[in-house]
Amino acid sequence: DNAWFVVHASPDIRTQLLAFPPLHPRGLRDSPIAGILLTNADLDQTLGLLTLRESQPLHLYATETVRHAFMDENRLYRALCRTPDQVTWHELKLESRQPLFLPDGSATSLSVMALPIPGKVPLYMEGLSDSGQEDNVALLISEEPRGSSVAYAPCVGGPSPSVDRLL
Repeated sequence: DNAWFVVHASPDIRTQLLAFPPLHPRGLRDSPIAGILLTNADLDQTLGLLTLRESQPLHLYATETVRHAFMDENRLYRALCRTPDQVTWHELKLESRQPLFLPDGSATSLSVMALPIPGKVPLYMEGLSDSGQEDNVALLISEEPRGSSVAYAPCVGGPSPSVDRLL
């Protein structure tokens, strides 16, 4: 299948998409991007979602804490909710392997596990909530039946058992 999962949506995502032809639209309002995984709610990793806000449905994977910071505490992101079902959130539960889905709801051969790693809340959230394990996660993405995996751990604030596990 020609479906892709993107990790983060940085402010320059448009440039990144233009530079990589497999991620170009296949037709009017038809994107090969099946979902976007967010490891935290930092603006450097989420602002690009506003570039993707047109009527194409977005499937976002994040912890409940990241979803809350992104949607409930930031009115600007209401631009992503102009039409019903424009955004579908898939909650990443810590330490739990979960399948990644295509926009039609069918499972792919990929799964993801979110692991808590040391970090901090985004600057715009400082003082609004306590820091917790869901604020900053690493991702362990696996493909079955091959059994191959890739680990992605941005913004690691220090050593931890989760970082050791990924290594």
